[in-house]
Amino acid sequence: MEIAIFGCGALGSNLAYILVGAHPDWGYYLFDYDKVETRNIPNQWFRPSQIGLYKSEALQVNLYDQYGIITQAQKLKIDTKPALDQFDLCLDCFDNAESRALISCPHAIHIAYSAERTFEVVWDKEFKPEKAQDGFDICTWRGAKAFICLVTSLGAIAVNQWVLNNIRINFLGNEKTIKSWICNE
Repeated sequence: MEIAIFGCGALGSNLAYILVGAHPDWGYYLFDYDKVETRNIPNQWFRPSQIGLYKSEALQVNLYDQYGIITQAQKLKIDTKPALDQFDLCLDCFDNAESRALISCPHAIHIAYSAERTFEVVWDKEFKPEKAQDGFDICTWRGAKAFICLVTSLGAIAVNQWVLNNIRINFLGNEKTIKSWICNE
């Protein structure tokens, strides 16, 4: 199984840790052009010593250190539709609408959260998030880690259901759902 993870920040790095731990025999390809920043450390799988490194390469090192798994890291900016035929599954974990619009393939799961603290884990090759993450800095939100872990865990469940049972399940969390589950606002 060849898995491409597009976006190695809050969603992508946490999802990578879950999947690599559960499925060490799969091939993993990590795509992200952003660099690790100080504000990323609390909610993403990076260390302070990795500030300034490309997220895809830092995550590659961390996955090897944690699991002994060799992944492929790409520090390229996705600004045109990439060729995705070589992958069995594409995981869209980007944090912006422009990049998300470029990930279109038959086996793509789109994992997104919004400024309204809603989320989507959906199978849809024509995915267009209704409420983009743009402008929402999850790194400054106090409830971020629990929320990120919830969304990435649901993403991992969706992957496992497809791989193990050939079932595509979606998870949608609206503001009322999230508030009743974890925010208590």
